Amino acid sequence: MSVYYHCPNPACGMIYGTTRERRTKPQTGTFSCTVCESEVLRWSDHCDFSDWMMVTKPPTRQGTPAPVFSNAEQIPVPHG
Repeated sequence: MSVYYHCPNPACGMIYGTTRERRTKPQTGTFSCTVCESEVLRWSDHCDFSDWMMVTKPPTRQGTPAPVFSNAEQIPVPHG
């Protein structure tokens, strides 16, 4: 299932998409924003999150995140 998370830093505004997958054993992990390094998600349950993708690009000169309209333009981000 695809899910989306906003960076908690209001000055950043990045949005990330990820795939949430149910697991039989508990999983733990964290994901931090690749722009400002704020923690976006911490989990410890029977779900795991993979294939993190940046849904918005880094802020433009005006300070507003630029939306990504095509899946081909999404930027993969490291998991961890």
